[in-house]
Amino acid sequence: MCALAKADNVVMKISGLGMMDPRWTVESLRPWVLGSIEVFGPDRVVFGTNWPVDRMFSSYPDLINAYAEIISGFTGDEQVAMFSGNAENLFRI
Repeated sequence: MCALAKADNVVMKISGLGMMDPRWTVESLRPWVLGSIEVFGPDRVVFGTNWPVDRMFSSYPDLINAYAEIISGFTGDEQVAMFSGNAENLFRI
């Protein structure tokens, strides 16, 4: 990940974590999410899901709420960027 993060044109999509950790908790996902943000920065991270596969591991609201809890210490602008702003910029929407 560190080598990829050196390239300015690479963005990290955080998703599909339930496939790696089917009985996940906020605490078990925290190192993966924060580790990705630490390497890429909140301006190059986007949250996603692996729906409908993720449905086997949690509900959509549970996953989104887990992401929100994990990044609650970031600024409001950083949170908006990771949840939507970065994707809007990336996909030019």
